[in-house]
Amino acid sequence: MSVHASLLDNIECEYKFAVNETYAATFIHDFCSAYNDWLHDHYDKLPDAFKQTHELARYLADETKAEVETLTNSYFDTADDLIFARFKAGLRLRGSSLVPGVEQTIKYKSEDGGIGAAHTHVEHNLRVDHQLTTPDLTLFAPGVLPPELVALTKEHELISKYQTNFTRTKLLLEVPAFVTFEVALDQGEIIAGTCRSPICEVECELKAINHDFLDAHLGSRIYDLEDVRFEFSALISDLLLKVSGAPTAFKDTSLLLQQGGAQRITANGITFASIDPLGAEHQQSCAVGTSPEYSGLGATGALEQGIVPIVTGLTDVSSYVSMAPLVAKAPESGDQRDYFGHMEPLTAFDSDNDGLGEGLSGEDILKTKLDAYDDDHVLSLKIAELIKREEALRAAHPAKSGGVIGLEPFSKLKRAVVLANFYRMNQKWQPDSPQPAQLSVAEGTRIDLEYYLKAMHEYDQLSDPTVEQFSSTCKTVISGYTNALGLALLLGTRAHFEDLRDLLKCSLHFAFNHKRFFVSQADKDIHRHLCEDPDLKDLSMLIVGECASLYIEFNVNMWIAPFYGRLAAALENKAQPLTLDRFKELCRSCVDNSYAIMSSQFVERLIYQLGRKGDILTAPQDSNYKLKALATQYHIRQAWSTINLCVCS
Repeated sequence: MSVHASLLDNIECEYKFAVNETYAATFIHDFCSAYNDWLHDHYDKLPDAFKQTHELARYLADETKAEVETLTNSYFDTADDLIFARFKAGLRLRGSSLVPGVEQTIKYKSEDGGIGAAHTHVEHNLRVDHQLTTPDLTLFAPGVLPPELVALTKEHELISKYQTNFTRTKLLLEVPAFVTFEVALDQGEIIAGTCRSPICEVECELKAINHDFLDAHLGSRIYDLEDVRFEFSALISDLLLKVSGAPTAFKDTSLLLQQGGAQRITANGITFASIDPLGAEHQQSCAVGTSPEYSGLGATGALEQGIVPIVTGLTDVSSYVSMAPLVAKAPESGDQRDYFGHMEPLTAFDSDNDGLGEGLSGEDILKTKLDAYDDDHVLSLKIAELIKREEALRAAHPAKSGGVIGLEPFSKLKRAVVLANFYRMNQKWQPDSPQPAQLSVAEGTRIDLEYYLKAMHEYDQLSDPTVEQFSSTCKTVISGYTNALGLALLLGTRAHFEDLRDLLKCSLHFAFNHKRFFVSQADKDIHRHLCEDPDLKDLSMLIVGECASLYIEFNVNMWIAPFYGRLAAALENKAQPLTLDRFKELCRSCVDNSYAIMSSQFVERLIYQLGRKGDILTAPQDSNYKLKALATQYHIRQAWSTINLCVCS
């Protein structure tokens, strides 16, 4: 079996978010409070045998135990940054106010190591008691450095190119029967030659995985580190949503949902309805409002003109893949639509795969069940009651002006390299200059927008794309989004904002332009094999290409589309030009401070699903195949179950 207890050997797995400086002083306090609230709920659900031997007090976060550490970091490279460019690696010497000596580090960026806020990469550290002024590569164990990198350092002098100096406030937290992680707030600056950039960010790093947790779930929901990371990111997202002030759940769910029933709530002329055929307990929040700036978006699929998501809540259903659609009735037309569908065919999908790959649409696969809204199961709530409960929700999770959490797609080293290249090309340029800044794709200061748009256009021309073509295009789009957002947050010129807007506009078209997929006979045989296995009866449905398309559409509709609408409106506002500060505020505050957190989780989970789908459809049926399939089924269920469903006009 490929899984073992030391999944984190030489692996750094962390989630990085920018924090509004206004709230930096209280962030650790707020995080500890949110964690302890979550912990009380989590602890109550643990087995009695565990609770009898593990007291809750042992796990509570205590902000007074946070350590404050001053870190000085020098990154070494050749004069032309050949280590960074050729090996996607960073060579660092770090000094600490808490530990004598110096730490020497080499870290390599993995292929999917920087997705949204997720930063996972191979890292090798060693501590030297004396002070080094230049890295000594002979100290690394054999095999740590590629021979080509060693040869490069012999041909070119290593010099200190960049510094990241900051104060770190950190706290180690143990999640009972799960993982140990560190939450750290970094405040300082990046120095690249004569240019400087502030640091104010939080990192949540996975430090250890509980062995009992692995023993209990290896072979069922855990196959490798990707599965652990999936669940860890869900925990971090939940905690940060609470810290950011985003509403997460109605406290009294019985007023909105009944087990096995359906309710309809009417407010401001809009009808919301929800089904839970499996009887799972849901927690949802929904708010109603209008946002004229989106009305001209006009995207296909779920984005209809005048009907867009602007305030969303979270659904937390761990027991099954239960799509509980909120149906919006547009008062102008009186036409009721279920934009999300219902995944009833999950357990009833034809085990012989009749019709698979023969043009089945989302409407065929995920059938609308509007006739299930029986008046016998309707719960009528007065508008005043709904507003009262939403006010109570917001009082429990108050929104913070200007937001508090933003994405940080780039590592500190990458930001330093990009900054140095930008200012080398723009030594006399000022942000308020009427002349545009000089930007270069080759120097990494601008995305190759044409490349990304071409990839989406080529996919658009396909009538029957393969699953591989779909997955490749998805990864290309995600890469473009991550890089465009990172550059916009770092350099903040109008060209960067426009690149991001144009990329998002085409991404919306890609997300809502569903296609039938060409499925080979080999893939059909694998689907048939999965359907015949009673333990994997859902997986055959979950890895269908159309299912992935709909997963993208739902999430894009909830998180990406509102951000695009506000960004486009801000760029069209001639009276108030979009500045870097205003753009950062937009990134932090969009969709009730949920955009940065949930969009990051969405793209990470999408990468997980695409990667696992490829593995399952192409990997040989060896002894590990079913173990990977079981874990994949579990986590794709989780991904679907936590989709937040809210459509407002």
